[in-house]
Amino acid sequence: MLKTRGEPTVRKFQEALGKPVVASGNFVFEVQIRTVLQHAWSEMEHDIRFKHPGEAAWNPQIDRHFTATAAMLETVEDYFTDINELYHRLNGYHDQQGAGAEPLSGEKIGEIWQTLLPHVDRKRDDDWSWASELLDAHEINQTWQLAQLLDANVVTDVRAALDHRYSPGPDRLLDDVLLWRFGKEHIDKTSGGDLRREGSAAPPVDSNEGLPLPTRAVADQKCALDC
Repeated sequence: MLKTRGEPTVRKFQEALGKPVVASGNFVFEVQIRTVLQHAWSEMEHDIRFKHPGEAAWNPQIDRHFTATAAMLETVEDYFTDINELYHRLNGYHDQQGAGAEPLSGEKIGEIWQTLLPHVDRKRDDDWSWASELLDAHEINQTWQLAQLLDANVVTDVRAALDHRYSPGPDRLLDDVLLWRFGKEHIDKTSGGDLRREGSAAPPVDSNEGLPLPTRAVADQKCALDC
């Protein structure tokens, strides 16, 4: 990148050569590629150390501060990179014509859960096949469907409605979210005739509505929000 012909440095270069400099494409120059934060740091460092030369500019404390701020900015840039990657990953989950159409495997379910709900992940292994069985019962078999099911507002409402005594793990919470979404149909489809499962998933029935009480609590909460 050549500076303008009228620039003093270029004129001195021409004088040193003793002849006009013809733009031939053979000039050697430096290109600096920086992030916005790197540029801000560089501008400050350049202003202090090169525009105002002197002993103070090279004081050890100044060195330490510049080194410390460079490390801080590197950490911030890593976070910005993570934010950008997370944003695109989340968008992909909801893209029904793209990544959102990817079929759900146990591994994929684990990835989506840990991305959307990292604070509700207490599993000690990577086996999410149990989740596949629950989701398959409701024909939830694509990435976008699970991302929609695990909407943060829905999860918050479910936890508020069911008032878990302890913070639930993935298995309990997924079961409750499906109960919120599908009601008694969820119990019918996942009990497999197991009376213990039916008893644990369906506490005493509200005689007026014919639905398990947890489902009624969830339904009442949903109605309060939507009705």
